[in-house]
Amino acid sequence: MLASVAAGFFDGTDFAANDFGELQGWLSRLADASAPGDRDLLRNLVRARGTYSAGGLTEATASGRRELAVLPTEPVVEAVAVVVDLPGGDDLPDLDPAREALRAAGWAAGDGVPDTLLKPGVMAALHSLWKDTSS
Repeated sequence: MLASVAAGFFDGTDFAANDFGELQGWLSRLADASAPGDRDLLRNLVRARGTYSAGGLTEATASGRRELAVLPTEPVVEAVAVVVDLPGGDDLPDLDPAREALRAAGWAAGDGVPDTLLKPGVMAALHSLWKDTSS
């Protein structure tokens, strides 16, 4: 999700870790606006009417809930889930169960992965930036 946020900020996937100067301030405002977050937004949207005037969920989460209206966004926002092996991390587990769980939850297989997501150094730098910004 963080990579999708960065791709939206930079209007594409052609960015590198040394481009994060302006992104840091924007992420800081995003972290401030979303902290501490609602752990069960869907439940609160349905059961605690009036808590929010709107909320953002994935279509996979909201589909099939007659209490919710799924509205298209313009422009279309895509969330891409990608698992990358970071240097110094544990070896990756078998990902087939995770893929099956995502499909069962309504996620669709994509056509490919943006080039930036294939660069573990960029992903590691993005993760570090978010940890520093949101803590």
